[in-house]
Amino acid sequence: MIRNQSVLSHTFEGGVPLQLIGANDTVNAESGHLEKLVSENGERFLDIAWPIFGGNAGVLRLGLSETPYRAEANRLWWQMNLITLAVLLLALLTSLWFIHRLTRPLVQDNRLTNAYNKMLGLYFENFVTTKNSMTGKAYHPHADFIPGPADCAGNRIKDREAGFDMTLITYKFITQTKSRTGGNYWLNAVYPENYVEISSHDARRLGLKYGDRVRILSASNADGDWDLGNGTRIPMQGKFKVLEGIRPRGGRFLPRPWTLGPGRRVF
Repeated sequence: MIRNQSVLSHTFEGGVPLQLIGANDTVNAESGHLEKLVSENGERFLDIAWPIFGGNAGVLRLGLSETPYRAEANRLWWQMNLITLAVLLLALLTSLWFIHRLTRPLVQDNRLTNAYNKMLGLYFENFVTTKNSMTGKAYHPHADFIPGPADCAGNRIKDREAGFDMTLITYKFITQTKSRTGGNYWLNAVYPENYVEISSHDARRLGLKYGDRVRILSASNADGDWDLGNGTRIPMQGKFKVLEGIRPRGGRFLPRPWTLGPGRRVF
């Protein structure tokens, strides 16, 4: 307790240090003041100066050491870091265990269950020296742009100039890939028949709607018939269907037919 720079009472065993008396004071008669102090031996304190009865009874000085609070903060810091490290280690071990459970059926006696029994070619060096049997020229040894459409001899196809502005591409539907899939009851329910599929843009341009029967004509097949070579000709026709994702004015997809045996088919 200090009043008029005189110490009225204190708790110091060896007396109040003189430097401490003027190290902190109140702002006014109504407000106290907090000051951070450092002792000669490096210990940090929070010194509080608070007026009593408007300062008439003096100023109360209270010092709090930061040492126990810093020790507690350090303890909490280490505790949080150890908990975080434990969680990360647990997550790592769990991931390794999960990966081991997934890959264990693939490995037996430290060997792949379905090992490759011959050389696996990741890079096809022989492709660089191989020549096209139709043109006699070497294949491109790297990814490159090749103008098209072109035939197997590399000649540009000029069907567009002849009025054929769409491209016919055949493919297999994902559920109909082999001859036996055509007799599968459940797969046929998903894709019951072949379709002539074009984009919605071309469907509007040509005035077609789902279910219309269309015939496919080309520069090399103006009649639109498939000649089997045995005197039988099958019309190249099918049911129209819109398929989004096809490039407008140039993409027409006709899935390959499937059958379980020989016979005449209209697809």
